[in-house]
Amino acid sequence: MSEIVEKVKELCETISKDSQFIRCQKIVDVFINDKEKNSEYQALLEKQRTLHSKKMDGKLTQDDVDSFDAECERVFALPAVSEFLEAQDALDQLNDLISRYVELTFEFGRVPTQSELEDEIEAEEELAEMHHHGCGDPDCDCEEDCGDNCSCK
Repeated sequence: MSEIVEKVKELCETISKDSQFIRCQKIVDVFINDKEKNSEYQALLEKQRTLHSKKMDGKLTQDDVDSFDAECERVFALPAVSEFLEAQDALDQLNDLISRYVELTFEFGRVPTQSELEDEIEAEEELAEMHHHGCGDPDCDCEEDCGDNCSCK
């Protein structure tokens, strides 16, 4: 196991020295620690939580949704927010890629091929899309797998 730990440390060292990783990490850190830059984004997240509560209480209106959508467009267009979201997405993609390689190595007992990795990513995207639609019916608004009480059944 010590060889594995050493290789993991080497990977982490390589990641931490990668110029794109450093750039993205810096963008995220600056944004998170700058209340002036992230205040509108934080307000949008709070509004999202409020609307989720209204939805759970059955009090969400179309005006609420339209207002929130407009606010999202405005806030996501802000340079600091869009740069933060892009950097965060790049870091998430790198994390996902590394995780997939490791998971598939455990599953296959060998390093997965590029084709196998792409197949896995495609299958996960299809599953995520089905989960997003719950039952797979795009007209159904359930957010999880449909149960006996789902309106689409």
